[in-house]
Amino acid sequence: MNLRTKLLMTATLLTTLAGCSSELPKPDLVEGGECVIHGEQAPIWACGGYMEADRYVGVGSAPLSKLGYDFSRKEAAINARADIAQQVEAQIKSKLDSYQRSTGADEMTAERVVTQVARQTSELTINNSQQVSYWQHPETEVIFILLGVEKATINNAIDSQIDQLDK
Repeated sequence: MNLRTKLLMTATLLTTLAGCSSELPKPDLVEGGECVIHGEQAPIWACGGYMEADRYVGVGSAPLSKLGYDFSRKEAAINARADIAQQVEAQIKSKLDSYQRSTGADEMTAERVVTQVARQTSELTINNSQQVSYWQHPETEVIFILLGVEKATINNAIDSQIDQLDK
């Protein structure tokens, strides 16, 4: 399996995980940079597109479930981690493409690195992500969670795995 196929499969899996949640209200960005979700003013991060210089951040949401608040909060956190994972996947691809161009690494080596780096960074994303903010829609009770993980932690793990190729 070549590198492009493996990256495509990984991206498809991450997209599938992110898309497995129920249909949720679509936020609308209004003039002035405000965020409105189903007629309610919401934190700007809840509308998506929010970024921080030192952290990968992801937004997840979930409707309040009959299984309770804790279940819904965990579902929203899973969706936020999937959002972060998509950003990290793009970073892995970018760094690996750069490595391949500079070294002429073969496809088998690249596939091995993608697998190792994806596994390690997935674990780091899950274990090191922290809740940054929370908001619950007052009428629909949909829970929105903003999670973050330090970019330095993830980028160091990616760089370390790529550096191992040179040894």
